[in-house]
Amino acid sequence: MGYLYSLLYTVPWLGAAVGLLTLALQIWMIVDCLRTGNEPYWIWVILVLGPIGVLIYFFVCKYGTSRVERSFFKRRAQQRQIEELQAKIHHLDKAYHYAELGDVYREQQKWPLAQRAYRAAIERDPDMFEARAYLGCVLLAQNQPEEAWKLLEPAFQQKPGFKSGELLWQCARCQAARGQFPQARQLYEQLLDSHGYFEAQYEYATLLNRLGEKDASIAAARQLVDDAKHAPRFHQRSSRPWMKKAQRFLRANGAAA
Repeated sequence: MGYLYSLLYTVPWLGAAVGLLTLALQIWMIVDCLRTGNEPYWIWVILVLGPIGVLIYFFVCKYGTSRVERSFFKRRAQQRQIEELQAKIHHLDKAYHYAELGDVYREQQKWPLAQRAYRAAIERDPDMFEARAYLGCVLLAQNQPEEAWKLLEPAFQQKPGFKSGELLWQCARCQAARGQFPQARQLYEQLLDSHGYFEAQYEYATLLNRLGEKDASIAAARQLVDDAKHAPRFHQRSSRPWMKKAQRFLRANGAAA
């Protein structure tokens, strides 16, 4: 510590740089505190304790809820789950263990591994609804819409409301990928009548544009921007990328957001 102080004393610009960095970090943490609605006393902690207060706030309030931290622990938990399921499959060879393994790989977007696991589940239980539906989703993610539709359509007929509209959404995407744009439009409108998925709203706006309905597509993009601006705080982070895409779409079509 003594060496650090002597270094700052002998190199004046370094001390100024450290001071500016500390101030920037304080401002960043104060803005984060106000934005996330944390207790106001944290502002005094940051201001009074300086860099120490910044570190305390970061590790107590921000790091524990950061996407990096959540992602790290989520990956560790998923790896343990994969190992446990592989052990169960080795000893028991049950369809539902393969389906659960497929779910983990699907969440990780490891599509070929998920496809293999779901097919193994269906081989052992041909009537397993979720494995068939999710296999269709995985095939769609691998740009195989025709094969995906053979699984998604009967699944949708059987359980149209599966997973809060997730199956309906995948069917809409699949029809769009198959070039069945009017049918995709109907499915998107059915989905958006009861669900406010920002990504689905953006896909719907671009679909309308592909159908040549420019005014309707602009209106849909504007609706997305308006919904995102007034979304609850816990939805704002997830809505921001789609709001920006919608704003770019509007500018590209000569319309103000």
